Amino acid sequence: MSKCRVEKCPRCGALNVIKWGRQCGHQRYKCKVCDNVYTYRRKDVSSANRFVWFEWWILRKQTIPQIAELSGHSERQLHRWFDEYLENYPTWHI
Repeated sequence: MSKCRVEKCPRCGALNVIKWGRQCGHQRYKCKVCDNVYTYRRKDVSSANRFVWFEWWILRKQTIPQIAELSGHSERQLHRWFDEYLENYPTWHI
């Protein structure tokens, strides 16, 4: 039984898709039906990583330049993501 994931074209929805090289470390795909070339990225993984980096900043007392070096994102981008978490903090209702 194959464990490979079947990609679906985001433009036409066809399952007739082939691998088409790599770009910035991500696999690219090409649809044989509409000739659309696209890169699939899992948004759930990236958002989970963002929260892990936020936890490193808050709990582990890592500096933003250290996290930027580890994550590969700019300090400015990390500030934007961390500001979103700080603006949407949970509230307690008693």
